Amino acid sequence: MRSFIRFLFNSLVPLVLVSAALAGAYYMLLTPPKTEKKEAEVFVPVVSVADLAPVDTPIYVSAYGVVIPARRVVLQPEVSGRVLEQHPQLIPGGHILEGEEILKIDPSEYEIMVRKGRADLSKAQASLDMEEGQQTIAKREWELLEEDLSEDLTNPSLVLRQPQLQSSEATRDAAQTDLDEAL
Repeated sequence: MRSFIRFLFNSLVPLVLVSAALAGAYYMLLTPPKTEKKEAEVFVPVVSVADLAPVDTPIYVSAYGVVIPARRVVLQPEVSGRVLEQHPQLIPGGHILEGEEILKIDPSEYEIMVRKGRADLSKAQASLDMEEGQQTIAKREWELLEEDLSEDLTNPSLVLRQPQLQSSEATRDAAQTDLDEAL
């Protein structure tokens, strides 16, 4: 008999508990809570309007560490000279807009270099003209003496001053290049 009671207790108690839970859930589904409908409140945020204008304001940051610039610019003039004027923003961290004059250099040294370049070019051109004249004279002498010279001395390039002419042309071209670079 004891086993029968134990059997009933072990099988009926869980069955009763499950049935009670199902009945409670069914009751809750059939009878939802009654709520009152309210009108939705319209939320209007408080806003103030201000007219804005751009202002150049320096920003100061206090921090620890190493600041590295995004770009580093190295200025190197093509000509030497004394600096007469400097842009006020030519300082570390300064901002210079495109097209603004950064430095103004005294033009006297530049003008001297240009005059010297022109003088060197004139001198080289005069030397070339003289060498061309010397070559013309050498050609005439060669034509006169060609028949009298032995065959061992018939190398006309040295007698006609070809190397000297080429050297004078090279000197003139170098002087022209130097002048073009100065300009």
